[in-house]
Amino acid sequence: VVGVVVTGIIYLRNISGPGSFAEEYDNVHHLGVIRTFLDTGSWLCLGVSAYGAGEAAEIAPVIGWGFYPTIWHTFAALASSSVGIPVTMSANVANFVFVGLAWPVTLCGFLTFLFKGNKKLLLAAALVFSAFGSFPWRFIYWGTLFPNVASFAILAAELYFFMMIFDDKITRGQRIEYFVMF
Repeated sequence: VVGVVVTGIIYLRNISGPGSFAEEYDNVHHLGVIRTFLDTGSWLCLGVSAYGAGEAAEIAPVIGWGFYPTIWHTFAALASSSVGIPVTMSANVANFVFVGLAWPVTLCGFLTFLFKGNKKLLLAAALVFSAFGSFPWRFIYWGTLFPNVASFAILAAELYFFMMIFDDKITRGQRIEYFVMF
């Protein structure tokens, strides 16, 4: 709840509307990838291009794109296609969800696992992590590094899954599950 409120205050107060966007090269690429996902129906992380297929692909400055991490783009495209909102609004929805929900929830879960039973240390760690203004806000406002925001927002969950792989109190099946989630 706190993450949603803080994100609402900081993020939403600094944009002019739900569909606003920064006119920067990175953002043009990110919005183009979302649009391409929606237009082509191909949401794969291999062969990603902001130029789609057909005539538009002929003007692409880079040919033969390979892997590109698209969890943020996929989430934004899913938001756009499921409720019919514009691409620019879906980008803001994705940012809001990763910053206001995913990051606080995964961080809280990881810190609770890390500092089991020590509420003072848990509270101190939560305050220290929240005090860093460079994540997520600098990522969003300085360079529109949206895929980085998404990956850092879920990093705590990935660290938890990695640590659980080596926990000696779990079964082999659980270890495999954590490995797959990692």
